[in-house]
Amino acid sequence: MTIPRSLLPLLFLASLAAPAAALEREDALAVSEKLLEAVREQRYDDAVALFAPSIRPLLPASRLKETMEGLAAQLGAYQELPAPAEAELIEGIWRVFKGVKAGEVPLVSLVAVDENGQVAGYQLVPLQAAAQLRAQAAQGGEAPAESAPEPTPAPVPERSLMVGEGAGALGATLSLPEGEGPFPALVIIHEWN
Repeated sequence: MTIPRSLLPLLFLASLAAPAAALEREDALAVSEKLLEAVREQRYDDAVALFAPSIRPLLPASRLKETMEGLAAQLGAYQELPAPAEAELIEGIWRVFKGVKAGEVPLVSLVAVDENGQVAGYQLVPLQAAAQLRAQAAQGGEAPAESAPEPTPAPVPERSLMVGEGAGALGATLSLPEGEGPFPALVIIHEWN
């Protein structure tokens, strides 16, 4: 299953430029684990308390809760995978990558930990995009030259229909992927008076 990037604009990834790290790898892994544990246990105030002061107002606990509940409603419960986290130090920021999933959809959690041991960014990305994101971070934010173009999604069968009756009826287009669902849903109402 392919997830559009727009589905997970979650979670804010802050500017990742910082002075040289004074933090050890094990400390960065511990901070990341505390964040993921708080998110997994739905302790969003505890999660936000780990954020750097510049991030807290941008991703308050209420927004984090709303985002994670939306993810769970669309894809299924959030859970971590048993594989250990990996950490890379790039430009003074530890990037900690951990396999997670929402329902049966594999994702990668990226937690950026700054030199003060605070979370400088938190992002969930589809598994297939994680390798490209890691390569991009390693090159200072520039897309790797050898990266393959994004795959073009398969066309989705559509059919026109009317919702409602009489003068109040609305024209609609139903786009329904082939195969068994459940599928995420999106309703767009355009120029409705």
